[in-house]
Amino acid sequence: MDSNGLADPYVKLHLLPGASKSNKLRTKTLKNTLNPVWNETLIYHGITDEEMQRKTLRLSVSDEDKFGHNEFIGETRVALKKLKFNQKKSFNVCLERVIPVKKAVGGSIRGMALYEDD
Repeated sequence: MDSNGLADPYVKLHLLPGASKSNKLRTKTLKNTLNPVWNETLIYHGITDEEMQRKTLRLSVSDEDKFGHNEFIGETRVALKKLKFNQKKSFNVCLERVIPVKKAVGGSIRGMALYEDD
């Protein structure tokens, strides 16, 4: 992602739906890598069984840039109902990235995001 061909990735986690600060967590930034592995435990406190059935965890990966804006790499989402309390589960998922949508003939496409498997 950077001019040196490497990235400084980090992951932001959001519990959806919800817009409060308590629904957002962030990993540490790993420097100069294209194959990041985070060995961190991030904990959301106070989630009920009912919320586990209806909430989704959004994981968004970005490249940290100290001199400009952080660059979005991709994201994925996991329905919490696929998880069980105190049980580890591994997922192999492809990140999706937003493809810029050009204006349609005669007007713009509003509120539409297209995704491409990476």
